[in-house]
Amino acid sequence: MKEELGSKILELRNQGKTYNEISSILGCAKSTVSYWCGNNQKQKVRERLLRQECWKRQLMKNISKFKVRQKSSNIRKSKDWKSKLISAVKDFCKRSNMKNWGYKELINKFGTNVKCYLTGRDIDITKDDYNLDHVVPVSKGGDGSLENVGITIPIANASKSGMTLEEYLSLCEEVLRYHKPELFKD
Repeated sequence: MKEELGSKILELRNQGKTYNEISSILGCAKSTVSYWCGNNQKQKVRERLLRQECWKRQLMKNISKFKVRQKSSNIRKSKDWKSKLISAVKDFCKRSNMKNWGYKELINKFGTNVKCYLTGRDIDITKDDYNLDHVVPVSKGGDGSLENVGITIPIANASKSGMTLEEYLSLCEEVLRYHKPELFKD
């Protein structure tokens, strides 16, 4: 069917018909006429489809990674606090391909009663839900070293996402300026 339409389009084009005329005669879209008549159009369409496929594969890969992270977060909820912390450290190190410290080093650095480095809320890692965050995201050159760990409440970590601390604070200021302009006396 496609090939038949293509040959009709090419035949009409060889007779000197314009894209609009061919489109009217055959009742097809002008883009279809362009596909069959234009220079390298078939190749361009194939390349565009390949790019889309690549994008779709990347999206599926990201969704899969997210599901794995969600499962490991759910596993953490059912264990005692030390097992949760060990699991959190393993997840953190796995995401940045680095393992040169463990939960004991984390406790030595922060203790078990800490403040969320983003909100200032108190966190007792023996009782509360928390996340270990890359202060400088891996996507922006951060690593999995102990110096790049921040302990946060989950919602703050989710809202920071892949931003640096400066980018996150700038976004927070923008949100506040929009919703609470009275807080700023410029």
